[in-house]
Amino acid sequence: MNKIIALGPGHSVTGQAQKIKDSRQEYKVLAFQRTYPHCKEILGIQPDYWFATDPYGFIEGMESIINKKQKVDLEILIPSFFVGDVRQYRKYCGSSPLLRDPAGWEKLQNYIKQVSNYCKVTIVPTTSTKFIGTLSKNQDLQENIFGKDPFYRFMHDEVIIGSVPFDSESVIGSRFTWGLENKLSSSVFPICYYLHATEVYVIGFDLYGPRFYSNDSRHPWNDETQMSDVVKIPLDLIKVWAEWKEMHQMKIYSASEKDETLLSKVLETKKI
Repeated sequence: MNKIIALGPGHSVTGQAQKIKDSRQEYKVLAFQRTYPHCKEILGIQPDYWFATDPYGFIEGMESIINKKQKVDLEILIPSFFVGDVRQYRKYCGSSPLLRDPAGWEKLQNYIKQVSNYCKVTIVPTTSTKFIGTLSKNQDLQENIFGKDPFYRFMHDEVIIGSVPFDSESVIGSRFTWGLENKLSSSVFPICYYLHATEVYVIGFDLYGPRFYSNDSRHPWNDETQMSDVVKIPLDLIKVWAEWKEMHQMKIYSASEKDETLLSKVLETKKI
């Protein structure tokens, strides 16, 4: 059994922190984006893996590692389109706060080289539904990775980021769905499949409320630009991944308290 705790930034992490620390022999912990370094510095949880699909999500944690100049028992999983030219990155992903800094992309490349002195860095072959929908000529990818029978998604030799066809980078109500997908289904479940997880326990992807390390409670589906609550879109996509169980062979659970996460609406709750 390869059990992975998928650790996000949501408020429900705090209540499960001690259980996570007490269960490290049974589970691996995957921290997503800015969850690290805060999970270590605030809660004392050192993850086994760290993954991000927004390059900005790596900056703070990499700075922490580099500044401490100490070996860390951590494997950083970096999408292959994060390495190289920023124009190549934009073929796969939307914008990022990192790109507002004129030197941001060069900073990331430098940090990736530096952190390899202190922990394991793995470049993961990765593509995305944006690239597949706009630039790829692979018809199998375009036609057989969505819907009820997305068999080619789980045969492909790259991690596929995204669960829906690319329609727009804009988030305008419920008009476009690509930008409304939660990172849990678009990014975390695909990397758990890459890691050969058999069971995934989700904590801290609550879809509402603040981060466990800040008061920021903004989400794409509940921000000031939305005319109505469109949280059903990301929830439905998370449910789709649970329904794909026969293909990816992962049992997916919500491990937070039911009243602390909207995932309890679409996933079975099973505590660690």
